[in-house]
Amino acid sequence: MNVEKYALLSQLLNSSRLTRRQFLTRAGAAGMALGLPPALSGCGGSSGGGRAMDERTLFFNLSHLGGVTDTHVLNIAGKRFPLTPIADAPHVLARASQSNAFLNDANVAKQITHHVESVSLPSDVVMLAYLTSMEDPEKGTWQMNMIHLVLPQQAHQRAYAAIRAGTAGGFPHSAKRMRYGLPAASSARELMEESMLIDVSDHAQALIGMHAELASLDPDTAAHVHGSYIASSPATRILADQLATLGPATVQQTPGQSNPDGWATLVPMMNKRVQPPVPYKKSDGKLNLYRPDWNSQVDLGVAYALRSIKPLVADDPSLGMDVTSVTRGQPLRPDQARGKLWSWHQGEAYRARSPIQGRRGSPDSHLQQHDRRHRAGCRHAHRDQ
Repeated sequence: MNVEKYALLSQLLNSSRLTRRQFLTRAGAAGMALGLPPALSGCGGSSGGGRAMDERTLFFNLSHLGGVTDTHVLNIAGKRFPLTPIADAPHVLARASQSNAFLNDANVAKQITHHVESVSLPSDVVMLAYLTSMEDPEKGTWQMNMIHLVLPQQAHQRAYAAIRAGTAGGFPHSAKRMRYGLPAASSARELMEESMLIDVSDHAQALIGMHAELASLDPDTAAHVHGSYIASSPATRILADQLATLGPATVQQTPGQSNPDGWATLVPMMNKRVQPPVPYKKSDGKLNLYRPDWNSQVDLGVAYALRSIKPLVADDPSLGMDVTSVTRGQPLRPDQARGKLWSWHQGEAYRARSPIQGRRGSPDSHLQQHDRRHRAGCRHAHRDQ
């Protein structure tokens, strides 16, 4: 693997907006540097143009970290935002709770530990974020508490309408709501309210949802996949519980060995072009770049989740597209592929039989039969490149 590609991790995690082409170019290297699947890709995204921004206030449940007093930092959209402990500014949660029933619930409110207030974020892209703490600029070390996705609020609203239209029963019950003993969301507003709190359920969803066959840059598709399949999977709740007990990812203590604790071991990405080798640095030029090597429990938890979630996504007709006309020479418009995760081709399959062995001299002795069978919906594992 070309070592320069690892430096793209910082660009991926510290970019406010990426075009689809840029994202796909960087995703393989960044995925490995994050410990995520190497083919981190999806359909959607846009090129250039203006940028719509929204002010967002996010709340965090970091109670599983055991009351660590160090500063926690949200890294998102190329920016860094130190988190404020709730105890230092309780009025922020009190004000938000007046219009947010989820945050106002007693079981939720008592576990909220931090917030970040009125941060300006893009309103039309899927954002990968991560939380750090224990940063030491002199040594370059830090620990990664969790990673999570932040989706535009309107994407949740549109996804709720699409999911309800396609299901006979109620809206899927998310692992996050089950964690706090709350019923499933019954409106788009409740789904948006729930997204304002980040906890280990979001961490679990991100680890599962970054798989190449589930990830999408299109906000509506990402919200649909997470709301329909990932958030409501029992495996997601199990993984969230595991992450809560494992604790943050910390710097590798012994070369070649995983740390006994933590959801991952942070392995430094070394620049071997200099002697002695030194760690690559993040965009700030101070903190080291690390490759999180997942804990074996996390590996198993994600694999278990994917076994049940991937087939559901592959069977969702709203996430697929018919490419029959494309294979027959017609151009594919970008809007046709937007948000699609797989495709099918209306094809014709046939099996060649051996020549019929007739009597010597019989005209049939030189004929070959073909049994042609039409099949509709021959599905191919496909992603728009």
